[in-house]
Amino acid sequence: MADPISQHQEFQKLTLGGMMLLDADVARALEDALPSKFGGGPTDYQLVEETVDSEPRLRLLVHPSVGPIDPEEVAETFYQTIGHGGGVERIVAEQWRQLSVLRVERGHSLTTTIGKMLHVHQSSRASGSTDGAAPVRIRIAS
Repeated sequence: MADPISQHQEFQKLTLGGMMLLDADVARALEDALPSKFGGGPTDYQLVEETVDSEPRLRLLVHPSVGPIDPEEVAETFYQTIGHGGGVERIVAEQWRQLSVLRVERGHSLTTTIGKMLHVHQSSRASGSTDGAAPVRIRIAS
């Protein structure tokens, strides 16, 4: 009999509007689809999950070195990529699109206190305050 504790795996997740995506779904958009379409590399795109005035929001940071972009086109590419296929991912992408939770901005990637850059950072801020980026981690039993 396998020890249930040894069967735990660590995943990074993104939860917004009551819907969750695993890091692998987000990574496909940030590392492959966006750089392929708009230029730059895998570290030039990062999501910041935050709550602003009690409202969930996502900021998609695009490094300033990436060439000219249309923020609406970047957002739509992100939604199409995370919603590719079917099932929950498609529902999440459509809900986020309808809620207009994604805001595309130019900016440098945020890092943890030890200098690590993650695909998804979680930040809680009130209007006008600065970010306090921290990784989002959960443990899921296999």
